[in-house]
Amino acid sequence: MLMTEVGETDESDQRDVGSDSSAAASEVNGAPTGGRPMISQRTALSCAIFVAIAAYVGGAEVAYSDSQKAQLGLVMWAAFQCSTYAELSKNQDEKVRLSQVGHRAGTEFIEAIEKNEISEDEIRSNVPMGVTLRFGGPSADFIIGRVFEGAVNAALDSVIKEDSAGMPLKIEDWIMDDERQAIKAQTKYRNSNCELIR
Repeated sequence: MLMTEVGETDESDQRDVGSDSSAAASEVNGAPTGGRPMISQRTALSCAIFVAIAAYVGGAEVAYSDSQKAQLGLVMWAAFQCSTYAELSKNQDEKVRLSQVGHRAGTEFIEAIEKNEISEDEIRSNVPMGVTLRFGGPSADFIIGRVFEGAVNAALDSVIKEDSAGMPLKIEDWIMDDERQAIKAQTKYRNSNCELIR
């Protein structure tokens, strides 16, 4: 189970990751799991981002598989979200770096799409919906700009309009204070492993 920032557990935030008949895997926090280990969505997302980053590190000289090329879309989305967390945290250098990483990943991703180097199955499996919904327009920079806008809005909403478990806050509870936003953005930055995005 995922421990939220306020110490509550979120039982809906679990994913089944396969079968294991070991006794250790048969319970999570005392609750039976049917012999299967469980991981949180946050852990699953962190693992996906790490895999995408690992696939991306090394620059354009690396020959990517379809899956790795598709994961460039995830790198683009994650880098743009993380650049927003860095900006809210008053870390201008990191904001600029992550924006550049996102733009570079987006450019390579769109080139691969245009060359039909990524299958539709890989896109469905590896590319965030926030990218695929914004995929269209007159140029690569236009598409990247739309993705940037979506990722920034999602990151801002997660800091301002959602609680630590990702549930919507009432309008009167939105976090409008710059200092509180910075603290929450720093937490989001750390929890999202933004420093690993290169």
